[in-house]
Amino acid sequence: MGGAAGGIGATARAGLTVAVIAAGMALAHWSQRAADLRRFGNDDPESWVQPDGRALRVAAMGQRTLAADVVWVRSLLCFAETLDRPTPLKRQWQRASLEAVTTLDPGWRTPYFYGGSFLRLLGDIDGSDIILKRGMAWLPGDAHFPFAVGMNAFLYRDDPDTAARYVAFAAELPGAPDWYRSAAAGILEGHGQRRAALRYLDEQLALADRPAAIEALLRKKRDLVHDELVSLFAERRAALLQERGADIQRPEDLGELPPDPHGAGWIIAPDGVVRSAAAERALAARLMSKERRTVLRRP
Repeated sequence: MGGAAGGIGATARAGLTVAVIAAGMALAHWSQRAADLRRFGNDDPESWVQPDGRALRVAAMGQRTLAADVVWVRSLLCFAETLDRPTPLKRQWQRASLEAVTTLDPGWRTPYFYGGSFLRLLGDIDGSDIILKRGMAWLPGDAHFPFAVGMNAFLYRDDPDTAARYVAFAAELPGAPDWYRSAAAGILEGHGQRRAALRYLDEQLALADRPAAIEALLRKKRDLVHDELVSLFAERRAALLQERGADIQRPEDLGELPPDPHGAGWIIAPDGVVRSAAAERALAARLMSKERRTVLRRP
């Protein structure tokens, strides 16, 4: 009887232990969901707890690499949610997380490589540059980081001079991909920038795995292809005008045209440029918005 009672007691203790563990896991899960809801469910900055790399270095008590791994995994999980439903505070938290990871483990290449792309896709170009430039500082022989900063300048800042400087620097680093040199030459000579940017976007597309990220990159690629075609149309139009002494009346007068990457069809815009009807609508909307802001700023 004693042995049986002892066996029952052991079984009960084991069952109690399992119940306590299960309750603890449930509480941890509920607490994390509550924290996420508080952090990401509203736009009250006081409800946000942003990682601080310097504080975490102290709190890690010598386990900085482990702490960096934990923050990095959390950053990856939250990036997917932020990309699907972005807000300014989510972007701010994402940047702070990546800065914390690179502070905890500054020699780790992965957060620089992917983090710079994450922030770019979220529209935080300043944050992307911060992470990429940290990569340049800690991994000075890695050509990817200055090249990526240069592409940020060209693709998102409309700053070909800065783009040329960074891309040329990247091309001269030992081990840089061969096509970096041709890209640098094209940018420095004032042509070929879009072709270099298109190849860079293709590399980014090969790494992207989420629909929202892929669509953001494809949208930028469509814009670049459109702008490249518009430049070619302008050259063809100038040649025809010189040859015939008369301007075109329809886009079709330029000959057989490639499909509009925006899918809306080619038109001769009021400014005389042959461009996509969709691009013309977007340009008109931007000009109207700019004019409205100018009027509102007037005393």
